Amino acid sequence: MGSRVLVLITAAYLALPSNSGGSDSVRSAASGLPVLFEVDVVVAGGSLAGVEAACAAAEEGASVLLVESRSYLGYDLCGTQRLWIDADETPTTEITTGLFESTRIVTPLAVKRTLDAALIDHGVMFLTGTFASELLVRPDGSPAGIVLANRSGNEVVRAKVIIDATKNATIARQTNAKFKPFAPGIQSFSFLVVGGSRAEGVIGRRLPDVRYAGSGKRANDYPVYQYALNLEMGADTFGELSDALNEAR
Repeated sequence: MGSRVLVLITAAYLALPSNSGGSDSVRSAASGLPVLFEVDVVVAGGSLAGVEAACAAAEEGASVLLVESRSYLGYDLCGTQRLWIDADETPTTEITTGLFESTRIVTPLAVKRTLDAALIDHGVMFLTGTFASELLVRPDGSPAGIVLANRSGNEVVRAKVIIDATKNATIARQTNAKFKPFAPGIQSFSFLVVGGSRAEGVIGRRLPDVRYAGSGKRANDYPVYQYALNLEMGADTFGELSDALNEAR
């Protein structure tokens, strides 16, 4: 179950002492923001990879904060419904071994519970419902932390290392890091659909070895279908992606 994270040590915004003379705020744009935490490592993104990175940093003795924009951890498994490992896959980490030790197919609740427990067991602080919105650096170009946005407003986390485990590399895209240029035109998408019958007129298949079991009054087994769609996108923007996803539905 491969995932990726990006470790950032580069420049985008300046983190400077506020004019008040205190050490509890930094300057982003023209506004002083309160400093919520000061840690060795901040991880943006609560995917499986993000949680693995946070736990690995904590095992090395670092103080770590993880922030996730959604209300739960493990969106890369739960949000996509990719809740199984293939017959020839073998878990290689403590977290994935615990998750898939006795079963090939897990539930979203099991994923969320396992990732929560891993962070707690490693002493990693974490916030859900919190967006990593800006990268902060010092005048010498070294990383200073990130700006958080949530229901409490905008706040700052000072950190020596920033790990970007967000879905679209939100923090990394604010740096001078090089990305492969987006090529407008037909883009390939893959979707999983749980339950129902196979849709006609699109490329897809029923996964033969994967069925999700319901519970309670809906204690039925549900088939899982995988579809491949080729959709037009004119630009690498949220609006274009939303249009493509609406067309897929």
